[in-house]
Amino acid sequence: MFCRFLTAKIIGYLTGDDYLKIICDSNGDIRRRIFYENVRDYQGTENSVNKEIRATITGKQTRGKFILLNNGVTIITKSVTSLGANIYELSDFQIVNGCQTSNEIYNCKEYASDIFVPIKIIYTTDTEIISSIVKATNRQSPVPEEAFVALSKYHKELQLLFSEYSKDMPLEMFYERRSGEEDDIKEKKGAYQIVTLHGIIRSFESVYFQNPNIVYGTNPANILKSQKERLFCKSHKPDSYYVAAYLFVKFVSMQQRELFSKHDYVLRFYVIMVARILMVKTMQVSDLSSSAIDKENKKVIAILKNDDNADSYFVEAKKIIVGMLKEKEYSDKKRYDVLRSTEFCRKVKEKVKKILEK
Repeated sequence: MFCRFLTAKIIGYLTGDDYLKIICDSNGDIRRRIFYENVRDYQGTENSVNKEIRATITGKQTRGKFILLNNGVTIITKSVTSLGANIYELSDFQIVNGCQTSNEIYNCKEYASDIFVPIKIIYTTDTEIISSIVKATNRQSPVPEEAFVALSKYHKELQLLFSEYSKDMPLEMFYERRSGEEDDIKEKKGAYQIVTLHGIIRSFESVYFQNPNIVYGTNPANILKSQKERLFCKSHKPDSYYVAAYLFVKFVSMQQRELFSKHDYVLRFYVIMVARILMVKTMQVSDLSSSAIDKENKKVIAILKNDDNADSYFVEAKKIIVGMLKEKEYSDKKRYDVLRSTEFCRKVKEKVKKILEK
């Protein structure tokens, strides 16, 4: 089957045993890297969909119907060679839909010889077509729209940047670009060091757009939708997103060290905004694509590298915010309602500006 965009499309099926040869390495371990383009990584054995897939494979009455009951697997390859007799050699390929199915076949490998797996192989080198196929093939089960944003090249590079910086920073951060991909790290290091797309959006809106009040009452998906022309632009220096996320993780770390109380958590988005302002000593946020923002980010990162010294900026930021909340006009109001207020946010920034001018 051919069209203007695709070089070839092959539809068929494999036995479970043959499919395992594709997804496993020479040691018999599953090859995680071939699912890199999938919207979500493996969601675990307790996931309801995965339980159903597993039940189909292990059930004596349903095993033979697997080819009918499962949506199958979509493979995109940049190289395919026909060896004749319906045998193809693939290289540089990714499984873009079927990560959950693949993992459950692997988990139930003792039954693999008794099932047939529906396979769709698409041969193309067009990156835009690959992106469109990923979106289309993942519409069959609920996936939030913003999950597709995280599949872009910018976010892949951002994920690598987080890992690189983590080698030298006091706190390691891992950008969980796809749901479930950092579960192993989460178990070892504590969930607060896992950064998600939603977390980055909240932190960035607070720190660089200086709108912490918006974050309290708006879903990150809606922030992304309304700010899509201003967030994750190709020209933006990626360090800014790293800094915003690190400031948040730093706040949580300080709370875990009992430098902040559990009641202080509600202040987090204001604290990280003010802490950065105190570090760069200016209210002005430089153009996010400029060399000036690069200098500011390097200054903040240098401060954050000295973990104990960095604490003082956060403590001072909290002191400013708590002081304002104690003022007469806010003291008898619910704290959460005050923090959501545009007026309160404006007054916090005015207060910080006056402190910097002293």
